[in-house]
Amino acid sequence: MIRDLLSSGSYMRSFNLVLAHRRRIVRRHQGGGTWYRYWDRVYNATQIAREIVINDPFEDFELSNIEMAIITRSTEGLQSCLLLKQGLVSTADLDDFEFCTLLLMCLGWVPGILLLLNSTLPRPAWVIEHCFQGACQYHECTSALLLLEYIDGISTHHLAAVVTCGDIKVLETVIYELSTRRYQLQEVAQQLSVNTILSLGLPTEGLLDTRACAVQEVLEQHDISIEPRLHTDWGSLYSAIPRWGTTAANILYTSGFTDLNQCDTYDLPPLAYLGHVDSSLSAESTLEQFLDLACWMIGRGASLHHLQSVEGCAAILHFAENLADWILEEYLNLPYQRVPFFELALKSEVQSLNVDNARPLQAVLSDNTKDNCSCACSEKGCSPVTRLLRRFCERRRDSPMFSGLCGSICLRLQEFLSERFLGNPNPIFISSAIRYLTFDVMDLTHTCHASRYDDPIDPEEAREIREEESELIDQLEALVVEFSEKYDELRVGILDFFKGYWKTRMSEVLTPAWPDEGVLRRAQEIGIISSEEPEASLDRVLYWVAEWELPGGF
Repeated sequence: MIRDLLSSGSYMRSFNLVLAHRRRIVRRHQGGGTWYRYWDRVYNATQIAREIVINDPFEDFELSNIEMAIITRSTEGLQSCLLLKQGLVSTADLDDFEFCTLLLMCLGWVPGILLLLNSTLPRPAWVIEHCFQGACQYHECTSALLLLEYIDGISTHHLAAVVTCGDIKVLETVIYELSTRRYQLQEVAQQLSVNTILSLGLPTEGLLDTRACAVQEVLEQHDISIEPRLHTDWGSLYSAIPRWGTTAANILYTSGFTDLNQCDTYDLPPLAYLGHVDSSLSAESTLEQFLDLACWMIGRGASLHHLQSVEGCAAILHFAENLADWILEEYLNLPYQRVPFFELALKSEVQSLNVDNARPLQAVLSDNTKDNCSCACSEKGCSPVTRLLRRFCERRRDSPMFSGLCGSICLRLQEFLSERFLGNPNPIFISSAIRYLTFDVMDLTHTCHASRYDDPIDPEEAREIREEESELIDQLEALVVEFSEKYDELRVGILDFFKGYWKTRMSEVLTPAWPDEGVLRRAQEIGIISSEEPEASLDRVLYWVAEWELPGGF
């Protein structure tokens, strides 16, 4: 079957047809997932073809000379093809995708990679980077180390790719290169004036992490040349390593990345960047690994309460958003994306947490730290619980895959923690959840400060929104008081409260009043009102309630 596949229209059958198809795909879809599928196809097809050609060669296997040379790992054959350009269009016409495919086919064969990299063929930087990520993805460690030598600017994304490789030598090599280049970048920055250096906040001990990109930008503004190999990107190196946990963290720390409260130009420290760098590369990371790394960082001085100077936003608020992302990524990585399976998995994971690892999670659900924004979704500023709930809402609206999940997950998380550590829900959590969920169901407009996922709202626009929705906001305030008092009165669990009293009451509030039958009939006779009942708004507005009715919800 494989023989028939490879000789009659397979991915490997026609080099030029494959590349033409690839170009069409890439121009339509520029996402990382497309590249991941591309690596998968080329790499696996090459391995299969090699097994067949070596063990059972046959004449009708349609491969070009250069493909056959790479598949059979013939150094002389590949060298001859490169010199004579056999199986290729002219070197001038060879585009980036042809070169990328050839390089991917050579993964695991160092002499072939060297021949390609040192040939006269075009060698775009982005191609080498993608092939490096592919080498890491398929654990071709020697190939990854070789390709690394040809990459100019090593950054967070390269470290994330290396983490998927799982090889400690490759990891140590990349971190060593990063530490060397960050040190050299700091040396270049010494050419700036004393005042500029002070304003940049260059570390007096340790190396640049989150601040590195800001330093690069200032150097460029002052027309100070920087070698391409010293170029960097935004974010923290620690955001790339949760899958390795404390092993990689210790290597980073001992290599000089010791300032765990170092901030970028937005006053964001490393803890605020512990989100997924690239979901296709970090797919196997777990919530437990995320919390392990957070605890390790906090134990070495990282502060959840570092404040941004402009918005008064503490690191814990960004950390709460990252926590929501990690929970939802775990849901996506389940073999079966069904809420009951996920709730069981999450419950098991929370119950396995030790006291130390649970502390950041408990802090998000109980900390009353707030920013200085003004929005009716929270009382006097957004709290970590508010940020957590808001991120769930954003992701739910972004993708139908999360329908049935986001309405309950935060409350389930609180329930599981209470069971594990024998505590009652924190009053801060209760009041924040009641206000936020009621706000969301009423379809009110956020006027919060921007999270890391939104553009900031103009202050004048925020004021106008609050004025336009003032009556609804007054109604919200009254409902929050009512729900808080009723929750204390009923003395039921938070889940039962939302399933019962809250749901019933919100249905009453948001269902439009309808005249009695006599009034309705007379109105219809004179054409004032339609005979059709108004379309129910619960499917649109009562999203939390509607999804709780799904199997596995509340």
